[in-house]
Amino acid sequence: MKRIQFLVLLTLMVLVCTKQTYAQKKPVFISIVVRDAATQKSAQGVNISYFNKKGQLINCDQPTNPQGRVDFEAKDFQPGDKISVIAEKTGTFAEKEETLRIVGYGGNENQIFFELLPDEGKEVSIKLINNSKKRPKPVAGATIRFKNHIGKLEEKYTDENGEVRFSVFKRVGKEIEFNIQNNGYFPEIKRVVIGEDGIDLLIQMEQENPFTICDCMPYTTGALVGLAGGMYLGSQKAYSDYKDFKNTNRESNYSQANTRNRIAIVSAGLAGASLAGWIICWKHNRDLEMGRQRTRRHTGITPLRSSDLANYTNGFQIGIAFKF
Repeated sequence: MKRIQFLVLLTLMVLVCTKQTYAQKKPVFISIVVRDAATQKSAQGVNISYFNKKGQLINCDQPTNPQGRVDFEAKDFQPGDKISVIAEKTGTFAEKEETLRIVGYGGNENQIFFELLPDEGKEVSIKLINNSKKRPKPVAGATIRFKNHIGKLEEKYTDENGEVRFSVFKRVGKEIEFNIQNNGYFPEIKRVVIGEDGIDLLIQMEQENPFTICDCMPYTTGALVGLAGGMYLGSQKAYSDYKDFKNTNRESNYSQANTRNRIAIVSAGLAGASLAGWIICWKHNRDLEMGRQRTRRHTGITPLRSSDLANYTNGFQIGIAFKF
């Protein structure tokens, strides 16, 4: 009798484990229905993607059909989980994100309805000027590179006024990176978050100086050291001639020795000052380059949204606010 009870209990445990394993492996389907918000007609060709449990954006294999619908399998999701889905059709509909709590396994149980607005893109306005302190001038012909919504590299060029305007088809809150280059200027990298009104940037580019006074200092130091050495040797020779009592020009030699000795001392002092100046210049340029590298790695401007702005200003709003 005990043996029979044991076998029955073992069978029940196997059945329960099998049922749980089957439930874990059973796929979950999500159904997406998309309409045009302006016409209320079904929206065909809308791309659907979702975030998996690792936060990675996964693109669905097919866009919406003529009825504005598409079903896809949400891998690794189970009933009770939340899933975030994005619908967009670049150039036609603006990107929109919705979140759903999964209630079952079938698409009819897990439906998300999207109403998409026409996508006019977000306007980007960039103006480049040089870093002249007296009279900054526009930087014309600069190349601005960035990745568009499908990851393809695009290039834009500033006009004679150092300005360029274009549209990007990305969602508000997304970050975009601009790589800016022009001959005679240090490259700039700006990472900016797209705001509700797009992007408006004024960028000051630092000019590369092909030859500066710092570059002259090593040559100047060498020349002064050579002059000091030559004058010192000349003064020693003139002084030796002065000590020759048979020399009829002893007084003249003595004057030459003193003059050359003074020139040698002054030249040596100037050589030391030139060397010190070159070391200061080298350290300054090194610090500037390190600063530029830090800027390229970390530069980013994030426009505050209106809700954040109210929190920062207690409802009193003036000008433009940014957070870094």
